[in-house]
Amino acid sequence: MKIALRTKVGAALVLASLLAACGSSSPTEQASSTRPTGPAPTGEPVKIMIIGAKNNPVASQENMFAAAQARVDYVNDSGGLGGRPLQLIVCDANLDPNLEAGCLDQAVSDNVAAIVGSMLLFTRDYSKLEAASIPLIATQSLSPGEIAYPHAYLLGNNMGWFKGLGRLVADEKNDTVAVTYTDTTTGAFANTLIRSVLDPAGVKVITSLAHAASSGDRSAEAASLARGNPSAVVLAGTAEAVVPLIQAVRQTGYAGRIYTYSSALPPSGVEALRDAGEGVRVVGRGRFLSDTGPEMRQYKDDILNYAPAGTRMDERGTNGWSSVELFAKVMANSAGSFTGQDVIAAFDRLTTPVEAGTFGPFLGAGTSCDTEYPTILNTQYMVGTIKDGQIVADTGKFESYC
Repeated sequence: MKIALRTKVGAALVLASLLAACGSSSPTEQASSTRPTGPAPTGEPVKIMIIGAKNNPVASQENMFAAAQARVDYVNDSGGLGGRPLQLIVCDANLDPNLEAGCLDQAVSDNVAAIVGSMLLFTRDYSKLEAASIPLIATQSLSPGEIAYPHAYLLGNNMGWFKGLGRLVADEKNDTVAVTYTDTTTGAFANTLIRSVLDPAGVKVITSLAHAASSGDRSAEAASLARGNPSAVVLAGTAEAVVPLIQAVRQTGYAGRIYTYSSALPPSGVEALRDAGEGVRVVGRGRFLSDTGPEMRQYKDDILNYAPAGTRMDERGTNGWSSVELFAKVMANSAGSFTGQDVIAAFDRLTTPVEAGTFGPFLGAGTSCDTEYPTILNTQYMVGTIKDGQIVADTGKFESYC
């Protein structure tokens, strides 16, 4: 059944926020494991596709593509899927709606089993994919058509970021807050998601400020946010805006709580904040890079063992890597057939959560607790704090924003 979504979910949902986290963490450690040496896969490859902006100067997602390919290489070194090689087709949509449409056409013509981890910004009509029985696996839930597509198996992503941000602020008993967001349609939507949790919880928003996407001086905006000494200041925007805003808010003498989300604080941004960043509360859509658990360790090992030298580790990379990991886990017990219909059937049969790489347990079936967006079954987010120059999870456990 198609879900009617509000038109406010723009085709480039939170694009600026997602793409502007341009800094990341370079791999400076050694891999803790070596490449597996399973039997070489043979036969017809199982083809999957990933779509995004590969080398666009505004938003290069090379790290996402490299991380997805690294996990594909690991799967193949481990014997492939059902003994067959896994093949990743990379399609560069370059932030162009026509190129994105061409990528979807190519997915159909190449007869891929699934589209994984992709950034789909412009497509509203997925009827071609539906006719070809091609599912979306852990794509980034950025467009209304994507969210409504009946064969989309999505992580919470943006809902987790912004509704999670509102939930954390409310749960920590802040009675008055100042909220700022990018002065764009997508920024306004982020604000709407945050307010959809704050307002019912009775949290009073004393300042709601749309900030400029780029600005050399954030002092006036910071003064507005600190005025009235709210219990908390909540920042939704790009790294280019959020990092200097945090610095400017602290320079006003404001000593209250500051909240933001992980994409606005890449490792380079956290480093730039220095002392001003200590204690900032952060909502992530997956595990933070500082996580020491086996999933993050495996992601880092794959980057170190397979990715090109200099590939940076960041949230975009964990998204691409986790989408391949989720696909491979669900299809590991396939009877040897890997058509799109087989993938859809396998995901529809899920009755217990599957660990989706660094993104926590993936739910494939059930009723969403999010009544506004009922296709989003995975409503989890991770809570952390900047400590000693890195984002550290509070408990390492995922929370639900519902």
